[in-house]
Amino acid sequence: IDTLRADRLGCYGREGALTTTLDGIAARGVRFEAVLSPAPLTLPSHASLMTALDPPDHGVRHNSVFRLEADLPTLAEGMRTAGFETAAFVGSMILEREFGLARGFETYDDQMPPRWGTGHMHSAERKADAVVDAVIAWIENAPARFFLWVHFYDPHTEYEPPPQYARAFPDDPYAGEIAFVDAELGRLLGTLQKRWPDRRTLTVVVSDHGESFFEHDEPTHSYGIYDSTQRVP
Repeated sequence: IDTLRADRLGCYGREGALTTTLDGIAARGVRFEAVLSPAPLTLPSHASLMTALDPPDHGVRHNSVFRLEADLPTLAEGMRTAGFETAAFVGSMILEREFGLARGFETYDDQMPPRWGTGHMHSAERKADAVVDAVIAWIENAPARFFLWVHFYDPHTEYEPPPQYARAFPDDPYAGEIAFVDAELGRLLGTLQKRWPDRRTLTVVVSDHGESFFEHDEPTHSYGIYDSTQRVP
């Protein structure tokens, strides 16, 4: 879940958070108290998730201008070699296949709708419900032995939750985006449980970085490395 601060979830002490799905995962499993992102940027951090290397070692130091080199083994390649079907569904153009993270995935769904702002194109984003729709379509014909990576971009700026979540959090659209993702994650997990009710599935939830909200004079993320951007769930 992109741009998700740990302290904005109920399971990390946030009062009033609408994070039933994530809180339930934490209650049933293991919740890590102190997890630090290797970088306050989407592509470098995800490259670390997929290689177990820090940015100086995998070489991806910023969004859009770097690409993961082909000679570095990835998690998806390892899972495919071990006999798992591998699939990825991403919610932002920042993680499109051209940047090297598609290696090892038999399915890499990075289909983005164009998103236009005032006179220029913003970072193209696919909303959580569209991401989950695509994943559920894949699940219909998926084998029982799979490695699936699902990326939600919604908590990233701009904060524009669907109307019902905007109404629930009129003064905190970031919380509305998180609640929306939480609900869509619940829909996805429910589909997995329905398809394989007797199978054991390991579910791992993590973020790539947080968000500053003007703590330490930074409005969003990218430049500081304080807990506001580096402590993730």
